Amino acid sequence: MPTTSTPVTRLGLLAALALVVGTATGARAFHTQFDFTVDRFEVDGNAFGPADGVPDHVDDFTDSTLGAFTAYFGSPTPHTDGLHLRSPGTHYTLGPFPVLLDMSAVRSSMPVTDGAGNFTATAVWAPTTVPTNNYFYLTLFAFGSTLEVAGIGIDNFDPTVAAQFSPNQPPGLSITQHRAHATFLSWDPPELSTVTIDPSELTGAILFRLSFDDRTNMLSTAFSLDGGQTWRTPFPPMPFFTSSTAASFLLGADPGSLKPGPPPPPPPAPNICPGAAALHGELTARKLDHVTGSQALTFAGTVGLALVPAFDPIHDPLQLLLQDDATPDAPLFDATGGVAVPPGGPGTGCDPRDGWKVHGAVAGYRNRSNALPPLCTPGSAQGIQAVRLKNRATDVAVAVRTKGSPVVAPSGVTYPLTLVFGASPAAIDAARCGRGSFHGCRFSRGSMRCRDVL
Repeated sequence: MPTTSTPVTRLGLLAALALVVGTATGARAFHTQFDFTVDRFEVDGNAFGPADGVPDHVDDFTDSTLGAFTAYFGSPTPHTDGLHLRSPGTHYTLGPFPVLLDMSAVRSSMPVTDGAGNFTATAVWAPTTVPTNNYFYLTLFAFGSTLEVAGIGIDNFDPTVAAQFSPNQPPGLSITQHRAHATFLSWDPPELSTVTIDPSELTGAILFRLSFDDRTNMLSTAFSLDGGQTWRTPFPPMPFFTSSTAASFLLGADPGSLKPGPPPPPPPAPNICPGAAALHGELTARKLDHVTGSQALTFAGTVGLALVPAFDPIHDPLQLLLQDDATPDAPLFDATGGVAVPPGGPGTGCDPRDGWKVHGAVAGYRNRSNALPPLCTPGSAQGIQAVRLKNRATDVAVAVRTKGSPVVAPSGVTYPLTLVFGASPAAIDAARCGRGSFHGCRFSRGSMRCRDVL
């Protein structure tokens, strides 16, 4: 069984990066039929109990729930015989890499942490063949000053797909150990070790194991192709928790196919207010690595127009739109139209305290119900908690704060932010709006911070 180490990526590593880095863009659809079953996932040690060889946490998914996991891509489906990672997947292409992915994956909600002791995690996959250009894996990933990804999986490239990598990868069945560091916008060349296997060696359940030594901060991998009767450890240990302190597990399946050619660059995000005044300031988005709906946004800055007397928050709504030039048709955060900040003073909202208060040149909005009238549907305010406007001679100072908001993880380089002071289209026709495109953003620990405006 020859073993090779190469600096190019495999499908499972790409999937882990797509999950957390968010650099994937929608690909042209290809329809792969796949269904791989996880019989059991177990962890021994660390935060779950003593590392004594006896599992402290076990998910067998036979109660038809995802247990301690959350669906992140595609169509993961729990059933009485285990967790099915199946089609239809989520279609992705990632940067310059020569494959399209069709992803189904789950992410654990139970962290392991640096300093909490050794741990061993094992994923048991039901006996199966691995069709051409399919892949499944167990990966550990963590956020810190960089993203850390490490794990092990099995793939089966055909010669055409294998030849797309540089250097070329061996066609046929292979077990690959992977490790990489990444940020939101880029990642270092992955470190890979690959061992080829013969299809006749698949004689039972396929098991992947990750073992962490808390004293040395080294992660070791192992695999079994015969239901756990024998284990193989051909790969060297890998450093982990080098820039992070907590990590989650990812179970996934990523069939792949050749790229049909580079897609054209996306058009710029549409400008909903072409006559907008210049917007400047600082934009921050937090918890981008969490489940959508738990993010927080803050903006503090100025818009270069005088609002008095054109805008009256007691009678006019305030609209906010955060876009991503990489995904122009999918805003990162949209509080326009029927979900804009509503007009009206206290007592006009879904909580008696919701609404605007105006004191001279300063107007402040509070929303404690996280709901918008008239229906007051829970969560309809999208986490918008506070807005403050201060009219000055030549501009207006603006501050916006949200919490528990559905902010999509960014994937581009430029992020336009538009504020519309009033209802569309009247406010837009009157150019009562501000717009600025943030770039040069910094990403760290699941947060984005932007100060530069084009």
